[in-house]
Amino acid sequence: MLLQTLKEKQRAEHLTDGGFAERLGISRQMWQFIREGRRGIGEKLLRGIIQAYPELIPDVLIFLRGDATGGSKKLTTGNKNSQARCSGYGAPAKGETTSS
Repeated sequence: MLLQTLKEKQRAEHLTDGGFAERLGISRQMWQFIREGRRGIGEKLLRGIIQAYPELIPDVLIFLRGDATGGSKKLTTGNKNSQARCSGYGAPAKGETTSS
């Protein structure tokens, strides 16, 4: 859902891959990889989305919660030494329980 929204924004604004990537604060090549599904949406892109398109904050939150597909999403931190992933942003930390 978030990726589709971004693609629609790019088309609506008639931006090249390079122009759109620059607006989002990532490289053209990274945007192409994300758009093609070869890379996941990472922290740097999420920050760029929020800065460039604050109206998409609800979409970013849905992405982080994993609600769009009913499952959790992988969030890459951009740190090559740490392959950290976020699954279900808001999930309890290890050892915590949720109250329902």
